Amino acid sequence: MRQMQNKKPFYFFFSLNNAYYCAPVYVSRMENTRHDTLRMKLSAIFALMLLLVPYLVKLLEAGMGWDLSFLGVYPRQARGIAGIFTHPLIHADAGHLLANTPPLFFLSWCLFYFYRQIAASILACIWVGCGLITFLIGHPGWHVGASGVVYGLAFFLFFSGVLRRYVPLMAISLLVTFLYGSLVWNMFPQFAPTGTSWEGHLAGATAGIFCAFAFRKKGPQRPDPFAGQSEADGGLSAADSPRAVPIPSLLSSSRGGVPRVRRPSPGRSSLARVACLFDPPRRPRSRRHRC
Repeated sequence: MRQMQNKKPFYFFFSLNNAYYCAPVYVSRMENTRHDTLRMKLSAIFALMLLLVPYLVKLLEAGMGWDLSFLGVYPRQARGIAGIFTHPLIHADAGHLLANTPPLFFLSWCLFYFYRQIAASILACIWVGCGLITFLIGHPGWHVGASGVVYGLAFFLFFSGVLRRYVPLMAISLLVTFLYGSLVWNMFPQFAPTGTSWEGHLAGATAGIFCAFAFRKKGPQRPDPFAGQSEADGGLSAADSPRAVPIPSLLSSSRGGVPRVRRPSPGRSSLARVACLFDPPRRPRSRRHRC
């Protein structure tokens, strides 16, 4: 009994020599729970690894007394080209890095958990796209920090969930809107605080929206509710759905060519039982059928 409590049955129906059989197959719920827990842990590890590099760079910068601002983006200058790839790793001070830590960890965790097939591609596109757009539209000066990547992840998660119309991803879109909806004001120079690179925020948001549209056909998709139906009879096929009940025909011709309902046996499906309710069984002469 203890083994059966943690298992969920799936019923497979099949017919053999006009006899219907039902075979319950038990799948452990603990296996699914362990799989989801493992995915959550792996996503958290990837997010922590992403955060570890900026912290190591800041510790190295503070310990050696270096100023690595030259690794940021300097718009439209040859010396700022390298910053397209390195600017998210450089921060102005410890407060700047600590401010970017919670949203970067949470949004990157969501990316690796819900979009694990394309998470690396999305992160690379946002990373490089944010630096490239900042290099093109930014005002003169060194642009550093992972804020652009944070904006790119937030806008990607929001628009990707809306475009895919998949309930779990749409829930993440609403959660991102609730937690980080106020970030949109820092994309405009009228509302951005002094010393903040609003161009980097706008560049990250643009890169995130572009990735949401470019990758909308890849990664997790909304399941098609009619994927297992046949065009001929409009029913579910046994190969596509484990709950499908292959019933060749519930009607059999009787005397005079008038179709009558064949009464299913106790092993038949619930669909056959419902069919018997609309046509009460007639007492046969030579053969008994039980419903």
